[in-house]
Amino acid sequence: MHLAPIILILAILMSPLQAFAMGKKQQNGPPAHLMGVMGDSIPSGTFADTTTSNDFLSTIPYLQETIIRSDWRDWKTLISGIRWDAPVLIQNKPTYSWASGERVDSHYVRLRNLIERASRGTETLNVLNVAIPGKRTEALGKQADELVKAALSGKYLDITYIAIMVGSNDVCKRSGPVDDEEMARNLRDAFRRLAQIRQTEPIRILVSSIPSISSLGRQEVQESITLGKFSCAFARSRIFKFCPGYTKWNSTNEFEEQLAFIVGKNRVIERAVADANSEFHNLDIHYSNRFFETEINSELLAMDCFHPNRRGHETISSILWDDQPWFK
Repeated sequence: MHLAPIILILAILMSPLQAFAMGKKQQNGPPAHLMGVMGDSIPSGTFADTTTSNDFLSTIPYLQETIIRSDWRDWKTLISGIRWDAPVLIQNKPTYSWASGERVDSHYVRLRNLIERASRGTETLNVLNVAIPGKRTEALGKQADELVKAALSGKYLDITYIAIMVGSNDVCKRSGPVDDEEMARNLRDAFRRLAQIRQTEPIRILVSSIPSISSLGRQEVQESITLGKFSCAFARSRIFKFCPGYTKWNSTNEFEEQLAFIVGKNRVIERAVADANSEFHNLDIHYSNRFFETEINSELLAMDCFHPNRRGHETISSILWDDQPWFK
């Protein structure tokens, strides 16, 4: 099944998107520290304003105002009744992202509250989310350059914290996973660029693991209903087609092999973090494996049965915040 609107969404998903910055309204207020966000679709909040559901309008709350007719029987009827010129769901950086969202208890919200309380309102926090949906570790260098540029602009007291989540697309690359050496090189390059930033305090950087993508192939998830009608198995295989090589397996052995491969990629990330900590003394980098260790169930998934929904982002924010060593 090839649907033009879905293909259009995927094309947008894979294209470069502008960075998102919050806190501009405070430029005339108290001086601001800066938090950065780097990575791919999950820190971008892709599809976070949707969820799996038996009810279509609950699946995609944003489309409630765009449905022209509700008597749809199949996809052709459905898409003919939607205003596809309405804003798409590719990014929810300012709202539901676990890293930068204002409508969830994100890392940005948590850290801003800490800074404002500690300084009694004399300092605040802005956030610059330069994550791009669909990108792999090779994109981290340019994202790091955007944060370096912001740090050198003179607008901020310092870069207090950077949250990074990346690697899923290195695993899910359609032509085959990115090899370990290239992943490590991409990560080292990004850290090297961030180390150009000179400030009194080290830059605290949290790097998350890749999630256990293969857990999405569990029967409980596969049989869940999304878009009001379709099973997650159907939606992923026929509509969204995200990471088919690691979201489907036919035996326990195959599942364990896929999971072991992802574990290997996470070890690449962990080693790159350790190497960067040894080399760049103005960076304080912490690797967290908590996202990989967290069970994925359908209640935490967006309409594509792949990305996290709002509740999923709340969960990610909580487990990673508990694992970071600096802000307690």
